[in-house]
Amino acid sequence: MNKNINFDVINALHQQGLDYYHDGNYQQAIANFDAVLELYPDFSIAYINRGNIFHILGNYEKAIADYNQCIKINPNFAEAYHNLGNSYYALQKYENALSNYNFSLEINPKFGAAYYNRGLVYARIQDYHQAIANFNQALKIVPDDIQAYYERGLVYSNLGDYESAIQDYNQALQINPTLALVYGFRANAHHQLGNYENAIQDYNQALQINPHLATAYYGRGMVREAMQDFVNAVTDYTQAIEVSPEFAPAYCKRGDAHKLLSNIQMAIQDYNQALLIDTDFLAAYYHRGNSRYAVKDFAGAVSDFTEALRLNPQSAVFYSDRANARYALKEYQKAISDYTQAISINPSLAEDWFNRGRSRFLVGELNTALADLNQAIQLQPRYPLAYLVRADIHKHLGNQLDAIADFRKSADLYYQSGNTRYYQEITNLISTMSQTGDR
Repeated sequence: MNKNINFDVINALHQQGLDYYHDGNYQQAIANFDAVLELYPDFSIAYINRGNIFHILGNYEKAIADYNQCIKINPNFAEAYHNLGNSYYALQKYENALSNYNFSLEINPKFGAAYYNRGLVYARIQDYHQAIANFNQALKIVPDDIQAYYERGLVYSNLGDYESAIQDYNQALQINPTLALVYGFRANAHHQLGNYENAIQDYNQALQINPHLATAYYGRGMVREAMQDFVNAVTDYTQAIEVSPEFAPAYCKRGDAHKLLSNIQMAIQDYNQALLIDTDFLAAYYHRGNSRYAVKDFAGAVSDFTEALRLNPQSAVFYSDRANARYALKEYQKAISDYTQAISINPSLAEDWFNRGRSRFLVGELNTALADLNQAIQLQPRYPLAYLVRADIHKHLGNQLDAIADFRKSADLYYQSGNTRYYQEITNLISTMSQTGDR
């Protein structure tokens, strides 16, 4: 050790740096720790403290460099590994984070914060059972760790175990009954269980504690929407937007509520706003596409469904809906192509087979149209419109007996469903065919 080092000066500078740190005067604290390390480069505590400030400031690379330097000097410093893990977690380098939390716990198996943060990483990478195991360990060491309770509750919610989630939120609120966010979490769990009144009560409590909690207005709006109280749902989404004007999901959900109230143009305006905020908002494209289809803006619907497919090219529903819009535009070949894509992804939907068959019929592809209608009826034997279209195809192919059989089946199914008008019209058609010798 260098005998010329004045440790009284070093300790005084370091303590002054800690005081600046605790007062939030981070730049001055860094200056003090710089001075300490210039005088004594092996002062590991100064590295970890400076690293902590860099982490707070979001300069994670510098924080990592300082924590590594601290570990180089003191390889058994559990807190340095833990904090290094935190910086890697902030950079979304989850494997590095886990590795360092593991080192920290090898050195100090009673390090509750390391279990907690390792649980957060596992939750983030959706290894929920490992996340729960780590939160359990954290709570054994620190039984009143509120965050561990509600984070474990969030994991249970992700697993669909809402009852266990509610138990954890209850524990957190028992320790601190002023946590607006946790009331919101519990409200969401009640919502998922269909306990709508309990959910509303919890959102109300959250908003009583924090009237500016946009997520609580948003969540309460979703509950009211589930209760078919669309007018008050719109009010709640509007409150969420007033608190947080860049809250794209609130615009999208308000659009949904407007649509359910048959205010289609207002819905489209909200979807437009959501997409101004987030140009990759899949639900907004899809719901706007459906709204445009409803007002017969079929070209606009095609455009929106195309954007939805850009974001999720494996959605059979998006292909099917774009095909429907193209069918409405009489772009039958393009519609056929989209129905084919939908069927390749999910071949179990009778409607897609029916629609492709109907489109093929309209472009004169009678045999492939017939094959599609056969498949639609096989998948859904009580599909009166499919029998009706197949009857028309048989008629064009000259299969008069098969055509009449399908017309009769279609008429019977319409009659059984209470649609006597269609039953009578088809019965009249069969009679006309018989009288004109079309049998």
